[in-house]
Amino acid sequence: MPSLQKRNHAWHLRWYENGRKHRVSLGPCSAKEAESHRKAKERELARARLAGIIPLPDAGVVPTFEGFSTDYLAWHAAEYPSSTERIEGIVRNHLIPAFGSRPLDYITKDKVERYKRGRAAKAATVAKELRTLQAMLNRAVFLELIPRNPIKGVKPPRILDS
Repeated sequence: MPSLQKRNHAWHLRWYENGRKHRVSLGPCSAKEAESHRKAKERELARARLAGIIPLPDAGVVPTFEGFSTDYLAWHAAEYPSSTERIEGIVRNHLIPAFGSRPLDYITKDKVERYKRGRAAKAATVAKELRTLQAMLNRAVFLELIPRNPIKGVKPPRILDS
């Protein structure tokens, strides 16, 4: 996943591709512009990976949630461009901090239930986050990264009219 670093008043974009480390200076630009470049590079790498240009991990190796999220977000942006920003926000701000370092097949119903109880947000917001997680894991099943969706059947929080 590409990262940004600011050195001597200039932003630098760093990433790994085909086992090699790359770094490009973006020059003196704003943090917002640098982030835009980072997102563009992330989408480019994900598209290349999905097209088979960059090899996926060896068979039998299940990617982490954070590793898979890059591919998922690139696919989602291509399939559903109108909701890309919202889904990226959910994944980056909520799901990666909760499940990022776990391999996809180590996300369990119990962990998702704890996540659901621990969120201090409106029920509708948490429901959207759980639908996004469910969709991501369904995509992983479709790509045959995991044999089944480990959280199938987890119910969203009840939305009570107030």
